[in-house]
Amino acid sequence: PVAVNRCGAELAARLEAVGGAVTRIGASSAGDHLRASFGSGDRQILMLGHFDTVWPVGTLSHMPMKREGGRLHGPGVFDMKAGIVQAIHAVAALDDRSHVEILLSDDAAIGSHSSRALIEERAVACGAVLVLAPSADGGALKTGRKGNGTLFFEVSNRGRKGLLATFNNATGSNDPRTPVALGWLRASHRKTDPARSLPWRPWH
Repeated sequence: PVAVNRCGAELAARLEAVGGAVTRIGASSAGDHLRASFGSGDRQILMLGHFDTVWPVGTLSHMPMKREGGRLHGPGVFDMKAGIVQAIHAVAALDDRSHVEILLSDDAAIGSHSSRALIEERAVACGAVLVLAPSADGGALKTGRKGNGTLFFEVSNRGRKGLLATFNNATGSNDPRTPVALGWLRASHRKTDPARSLPWRPWH
């Protein structure tokens, strides 16, 4: 959380510089989420993004930030620091910022576990949500996302007649109502990294 909060402190300062009242929401072991309010208009527009990244701490040592040909290159630049920069510049260009709210989470790369409820709460409270996601291939505008899903599963043995089969499972129980296994499965439409993924641990 130290590195993430250091990035959050820089973003908070920049949001305050364009008139935002920044609240740090410390609900995550990954660091603090940031909410910037610019007024209290009747119908708010929420600009939503995240400032964490999938790149581990230390990546800058072998993949440093660089500016080349009018472009900035580095870990996390595309997803989604670029969107955050655009949001700050867009707010700065507004004469009336009272209808804008910016929410930046810090745990999107690890499943948005602590930020999901906060995001849902602010999305319902605001009239519209603009997500600061990077463009699709060829610069296309993203208008939706497939997202993730979580499934709880139970595995049981059944005989040919469809009856539960009695067996000694890992816990030593002979109760036929005891399942073979229980567990959670998290499904995602995001592409996995084949070099870093294992059969029981996909890596995005």
